Amino acid sequence: MGGGVDALFTGDPMATAALARGLAEPATDTPDVPRVLGEPFLFGTFAVTEEFAQKHPAQARALADALDEAISMISADPTVGTAAMKPYVRDVERPFVDRYPAARYLRSAEISAAQLDRALELAGTNARAATVSLP
Repeated sequence: MGGGVDALFTGDPMATAALARGLAEPATDTPDVPRVLGEPFLFGTFAVTEEFAQKHPAQARALADALDEAISMISADPTVGTAAMKPYVRDVERPFVDRYPAARYLRSAEISAAQLDRALELAGTNARAATVSLP
């Protein structure tokens, strides 16, 4: 009735901006997503179908290599990721990008078939590790 929100589940950039402005506070001391959905939480999983990989092996390998290179850069220096992100967030949230928690990304070779199956299941697809190729 007062126009406020009692609880909200959201991610960045909104979460960090609200916390930084003093408009919000964490409801728990630990992230709930990995606890509920499993760890590691495979957010932004990229999968290449076997058909694509067979028809376009060079492009599939180049995509995996580019993602793995970006992951290596971000792992070595997380500020590389936040700096690259800044131009793509709204102006009002840009000042808070440096406060985002560091993310840990996995290279394609670091994801087990079971982890990929779980991520694909959560994404609502019928594909499974046995039917996709991680080049």
